[in-house]
Amino acid sequence: MLLEHYVKITSHALTGRGHLANPFLSPTLELAISDNLVMHAVLAVSGIHCQHSTKDSEVLLATYKHYGTALKGLKYELTHWVEGSSSEKSLNLLLVAILMCMYEALGGNDNGALLHHVRAAREFCSHLIAKEPVVQSSPLAGMLFEAYAYFAALSHLEQRPILELAPEYDPILSNFDCIKQCETFGSYMGCAYRLYELIPTIARLVLYEKRSISRNHNPKIQALYEDMRRAVTGWSAEEDRVCSCAEKLAGMIVQNVLLMLLHECRIDEGQGPQHVMQDIQPLIEETMSLFETISQSPVSSVLAWPMMITGSMMLESNQRQRLLSLVGTHHTHTALADQIVRLLHWVWEGGDEGTFGITGLGKVARQHKTYLCYA
Repeated sequence: MLLEHYVKITSHALTGRGHLANPFLSPTLELAISDNLVMHAVLAVSGIHCQHSTKDSEVLLATYKHYGTALKGLKYELTHWVEGSSSEKSLNLLLVAILMCMYEALGGNDNGALLHHVRAAREFCSHLIAKEPVVQSSPLAGMLFEAYAYFAALSHLEQRPILELAPEYDPILSNFDCIKQCETFGSYMGCAYRLYELIPTIARLVLYEKRSISRNHNPKIQALYEDMRRAVTGWSAEEDRVCSCAEKLAGMIVQNVLLMLLHECRIDEGQGPQHVMQDIQPLIEETMSLFETISQSPVSSVLAWPMMITGSMMLESNQRQRLLSLVGTHHTHTALADQIVRLLHWVWEGGDEGTFGITGLGKVARQHKTYLCYA
């Protein structure tokens, strides 16, 4: 049952682009047949996806068993894995690590496990990215590299990161050009990969440098802020890539959300957001219209994180209801959507001017002893 569900439904929900040849189908299933660890990971992902809609207790029990076996196996392999391991072995383990990331994302992970899987994936990416033949010849490897880049970039939006390695030393985050030539590139970031490259820096500014930016204390930080603002406003869909209309609109959503975050940087500690809302409000309206336009497109499956950030900056009740309606009717509704709704209600009901934006999301998450799941 779970394998059938994976083939017919789950595998198509794991990327933001419909593929005639989906690497999460044939290549992944071929590896699963010969590698039990991959098979357990595949069935765990299928189970967590299936169970959310069926509410079947037997499916949930089977899912937990597959997840536990895959997690235990991945930990063992990571402990015994060495740089000299074969490319084939490393690719299998990278696949398992990314499938574990998918499991946590689909399940609306709230205990921080997603970040541990991202860290494991980084080890295998670092080993594989230098092996040019693997990158050129394997659509699956290209897909996994981009999935890692997607999860790793978003992990910086959390104020409790455990990746430890600065973006400039990450083999992929430091330079997305190394995976641009992969056949499947664009499956997660579409034509907006240059914007995703900016996320770690923008996240650092809004999470750690708001006081400096709002008070114009540090010329270097202010210059970096202006550089980021110019980079985001100057972005346009890549001319050298063939992107669908939906992917271009998704890129505009990411662009708007990063601009919102840069406006959030101007809110000093203890201040409310009123003085920046004249800049943020039009972005919210445009972003909601874009969300509604592409809500039934495959690309919308990788836009949960901008939806959560946009919602965290909404002050008007009609906008909030509009967003909740969109989340509730999404064609790939998962436990992650439920978590987004829960977090946004905490932000909206916070009763504190400072509970706003991603700093507000982080604040309520810590208050409720949970983790954010940006995916």
